[in-house]
Amino acid sequence: MYRLPNAMSLFIALVVATLLSGCATTNTELLSVSRDKESSGAFSTVFVIAISDDDEVRKTVEQSLAARIANAGATAVISTEVMPGQLASMSKEELRAKAEAAVKSSGADSALVAILLKDDVREDYVQPTVQQYAVPTTPIYMGYGSYVGYNYDTVIVPGYFDKTREVFIQTSLFDASNGKAVWRAQSKTINPTDLTSSVSAFSNLLINRLVSDGMITSSAAK
Repeated sequence: MYRLPNAMSLFIALVVATLLSGCATTNTELLSVSRDKESSGAFSTVFVIAISDDDEVRKTVEQSLAARIANAGATAVISTEVMPGQLASMSKEELRAKAEAAVKSSGADSALVAILLKDDVREDYVQPTVQQYAVPTTPIYMGYGSYVGYNYDTVIVPGYFDKTREVFIQTSLFDASNGKAVWRAQSKTINPTDLTSSVSAFSNLLINRLVSDGMITSSAAK
């Protein structure tokens, strides 16, 4: 038996549409990874640089990456402690000169540089759907129990626009002895919720891959 949506049906449709439009989850993945096959890797002291004009973002990213590097047994130095200023506003020449001087002064054998490539919001239209919901019915004169039956309401969930935020980051590992990029990765984070948790997921994924690729090793191993 089909009936036109009543007030409850319309309420259900609204709730379903709201849940669907807000059900996007955060996910981080490495889109590409490249490595210089001539490099032996196995760096044990990493100078970490996050290029951002947002001081909070820069500090959070650097501290998160450094913590993961330390967990892997290597030593990490973060640029916010020795390179003040707005890095993203510097020319490439100025940034390179300051970074090289800071890395050399720290005694690090490598530098890990993370830079935002793109932060974009994409809108996709989700087509309307038709769903049926069971509604219990009871004859007025019979009460409850085994006399309860079901009718079905046909509910049309209206179409809606689903917004997806995508953040792309490029991270490069440089050999401090010659300034050459020996490892590079591009990552994508979908629908980051808050800065801390999103950066933590990114750091775990990135440093785990660096370790598995043999690019970072424990300081005690040298």
